[in-house]
Amino acid sequence: MKYDMTAVFRALIISMAAFFFVSCGHLFPKPPESSFESLALAAAARRQNAELKRFKGVGAITITRDRVRQSARAAWAADVPGQKIRIHIFDVSGIPVADLSSDGRMLYVYLNESNKYYRTSNTDTSLKRFLSVPATVADLIQLLAGRAPERSYDYAELLEKQTSTGIGLNLKTRWGKSTERIFWNQRDEYIERVDIYQNTGELAFQVEFDGVNQVRGYKLPGGFTISNAHGEVLRLRIDRYIPDVSIPDSTFVIKKP
Repeated sequence: MKYDMTAVFRALIISMAAFFFVSCGHLFPKPPESSFESLALAAAARRQNAELKRFKGVGAITITRDRVRQSARAAWAADVPGQKIRIHIFDVSGIPVADLSSDGRMLYVYLNESNKYYRTSNTDTSLKRFLSVPATVADLIQLLAGRAPERSYDYAELLEKQTSTGIGLNLKTRWGKSTERIFWNQRDEYIERVDIYQNTGELAFQVEFDGVNQVRGYKLPGGFTISNAHGEVLRLRIDRYIPDVSIPDSTFVIKKP
């Protein structure tokens, strides 16, 4: 008996494709539907200071690692859409200690005391080596803008346990693991706390905002604290905030001395 090998091959491909899609239904389960309330809260969080594009600020920074606390002054400038930032760190007498920046493509770090210069193309890498906590450049920009860092998710649900001032939003993958939790102050309508999770579902770090200030129509934090389960803490106090300023692109590039 002769077989039409083309027809046989076509039938085999169709069978394999059908098996693949059926299997994917088990490998990639359909996420639950997000409630109207959770979607509304997620939208409100995304709208927080959405019109804020560029800003500058000055304040104080405290880093705690291995039970050792170091404090310094800091000045920064950021371009939110371009994912650009520059942070100057000084000691209490005004002597430069470190300089960190990103131009949206490269990450630059210069340590004054050791005269060490770093330049890497991975701007999504953790800043733990320099700032003790595993936040990224994008995370830091969003936090300085009074917003929650962005993590991908498949569905949203409201947390059963409410806070004393508001409500919590749990962002999850289709497998039910949290990627981020956002706690919203309903009275003053601002984000007061954010929990960021690793791919394993374990907490990567937590952010607590220090109240809110009205500056030119924006609801901006008085500062924030980033901490993790290992006792490493970055505390940033904002003394002055200048939104909607012009910042040249050259600001975000640190050249090797």
